[in-house]
Amino acid sequence: MKKVCILNIFIFILAFTGIASSEEKLPIYNLSVSVDTKSNLLKGAASITFFEETEKAISTGDLQIISARFNGQTFVPEMKDGVFKLADII
Repeated sequence: MKKVCILNIFIFILAFTGIASSEEKLPIYNLSVSVDTKSNLLKGAASITFFEETEKAISTGDLQIISARFNGQTFVPEMKDGVFKLADII
């Protein structure tokens, strides 16, 4: 009985640890994509909403950014190792 009680307490603690870590505010990411198979072209638009507590960095991988806006203002992102940070333009 004592072992079952200790096990239940341990599971209870683990359950609340998971709940506490789930309160992290992640960026909200919306993506729309169109595919032109005849031209082998993929075009898309992404809208990313950041929270103040998070790092504002975007990894683009091998994608080419044609245009970018921050708070309605157009800017040219400066890429470094496939990443640009919004802290550099604010």
